[in-house]
Amino acid sequence: MPSVKKLKTAINTAMEDYPPDVDKDGNVTATFCNLALRDICQEFGYVGFNNMMANEIVKKLRDDWAFALVDEATAQKLALDGQLVIAGCMGEPHGHVACVYPDSRPMLASNKWGGIECPWIGNVGMGNEDHVNVIVAANYAFRQRPKYWAYISNPDVGL
Repeated sequence: MPSVKKLKTAINTAMEDYPPDVDKDGNVTATFCNLALRDICQEFGYVGFNNMMANEIVKKLRDDWAFALVDEATAQKLALDGQLVIAGCMGEPHGHVACVYPDSRPMLASNKWGGIECPWIGNVGMGNEDHVNVIVAANYAFRQRPKYWAYISNPDVGL
């Protein structure tokens, strides 16, 4: 059964468990979006992201029957219903992945992506103020527009 409480708890726990590594000068030296995502997905019964970096996770999302590609509005709606939805994009030297957060605030229009309305995500990674993992609109966490995949192997998902 989908649960907003379960989704929020899994994302919030992962954000707390995986702060970035910071050197003595306050520079971020490593981030852990891949590990946070792995843990969140395991809470929902998916264990296919072990030992993967973000680019590998995005490749797997593209090919795995357990996930369906959805648009931004559907991603946010499903998260608000307690469904697991992943945002991700490839990058060099590495990409980025995050879970869509069930936030009831209106989606945020992105100036950098032509006014596309962006869902809220639990961001584990760089770019967060004070090096703390936070809930932000996707355009603040991704350099380029991510794709969104809903976890559909759960029989409660009606896609």
